Amino acid sequence: MRKLAKLISGFEEARERLNLSIEDFDDQEHDPIIELDRLLDNAFNKIMDADLAYQSEKLDRIHFLLGEIKAISEDSKLVMRLCDAINQDVLSIAYAEPTNAKPVDPDFIRETFIGNSWNWSKGGCVYHEDGRIEAFWDGALVLGKWFIDQKATLYNNAIWFEEQSKEVKSYHFLEYFRHVYDQAGNLWQHEFDEGWTIFDTKSVTSGNCYQSEILSFRKRFGVEDLSVEHLLEVNSIPSIN
Repeated sequence: MRKLAKLISGFEEARERLNLSIEDFDDQEHDPIIELDRLLDNAFNKIMDADLAYQSEKLDRIHFLLGEIKAISEDSKLVMRLCDAINQDVLSIAYAEPTNAKPVDPDFIRETFIGNSWNWSKGGCVYHEDGRIEAFWDGALVLGKWFIDQKATLYNNAIWFEEQSKEVKSYHFLEYFRHVYDQAGNLWQHEFDEGWTIFDTKSVTSGNCYQSEILSFRKRFGVEDLSVEHLLEVNSIPSIN
């Protein structure tokens, strides 16, 4: 825990140093250091959610690189290389499966999600009993099918609708969420492109909580009367089960 406290301090100091550098730029919108600051913030969040057991050497390396950023933050190209190195180490930690992970019964995942609503930071997803999913995320609509395999991985096989340049665009979107228990019995989830985090089942609410929101998005994108089966068929999306 001392290493983690030291690392937290390093992130805070590095971000403070970068924030000081930002003030020296006239064109802040295109300042690469602003992007690096965001990268550090993202890296910090991933570290906080990761299983840090047996990661001592990587934590020491990240802390060292953070210290280097403080020393040379005026050289944005060098800072960018350092941040990239930090990001690679952070991702290798975030994508590492929890230590001594134990399998999850797929029936538990089914009971948790199916027939219920998963609350997301910018939207939510309804997992219907008949295999359909209806979701929305940050102004986009997602319609498709769910599937749970024998390893307790939850799949969303869907069509994504969004508005681009005042036109409705749609494309196939497949995402999956793996699940394991750690040594202490905590449930962990691995999002297909985000790494491992402890999953709070309280983020799933009983029943369909988003009926009105989904209907509004369906009307907005002109698909209020189309079935999920039809959408998947006309878009030639293969079944994954």
